[in-house]
Amino acid sequence: MNIETFFRIAGRGFIEPFPYLIVAAVLLLTYKILHDWITEYDDRALLKQGNKAVAITRAGAYLGVVFAATGSLINTDERTYWEGVGIFALDGIIAIGVLTAAVFLFDYVIVRNVKNSTYIADGNFAVGFLEACAYISLGLIICAAFSGNGQEFFPGIGSAMLFSFIGMATLALVYKAYCWAWMRFKKRDVDALVASGNVPAAVDAGTLLIAVSITLWFSISGDFTGWASDLASYALAVLSSTLIIPFGRLAAVWLLANKLDPEGADKHQGNLSKSLIVGLVSIAIGFMLGIIQFM
Repeated sequence: MNIETFFRIAGRGFIEPFPYLIVAAVLLLTYKILHDWITEYDDRALLKQGNKAVAITRAGAYLGVVFAATGSLINTDERTYWEGVGIFALDGIIAIGVLTAAVFLFDYVIVRNVKNSTYIADGNFAVGFLEACAYISLGLIICAAFSGNGQEFFPGIGSAMLFSFIGMATLALVYKAYCWAWMRFKKRDVDALVASGNVPAAVDAGTLLIAVSITLWFSISGDFTGWASDLASYALAVLSSTLIIPFGRLAAVWLLANKLDPEGADKHQGNLSKSLIVGLVSIAIGFMLGIIQFM
């Protein structure tokens, strides 16, 4: 490669992303305005006061919407450059709408006995962290749903929205099953623990949602190949992630975080170090499952 070819390729590599970055900035600003409007508290004032719960929630929301909006950038070989920019902008607007609607629905299930906005405004970091994980998980699902080709534009948008809400419903069911298991085997109410500010409980629940959503991402993303095959692969991802990830978490407890539970009256508060180790390992397991099954 001569020097002229190198600089031409390098120049294109630095210049071509700029229209996408400008669109992404506009989408993020649009979502920020929308997010500020739908929240029941003054985000800006609470952030100025150093409210960490608001900060982690807003960061999770921004990360989730970036994930959601970038789905259309995956497998774009059939498009021209400016078609790609235009579809990125349009899909980004639709993804913002779907994410916003999904979060309203998800809030009814996740910590449904907790008024999230009140606890977050009061600085409850556990509630903020769990809500941030929900945003990220939903963003990953929507990203996968809007990726790939294989359908005409409007049918493709319809199937993407459908898979987005199927994924949202799956995550909601996973969370409810997780809460049931905690109540059944540990005699602990996850919603009550999170409402009381128990950060380890929020980390346990939130990282499980992200781990499952990563496996589902691998299942949903890519070209549309037919309803039967796509739904079958999705069902496989749901089954494997909901069965294997919990066992992986138990193995992580036994191998990496054994005997880290606190002693005495504060035992129910949990150990944040243990929750972080187990949670991050479960995310790695979710990633590994997706790679093994769908790549």
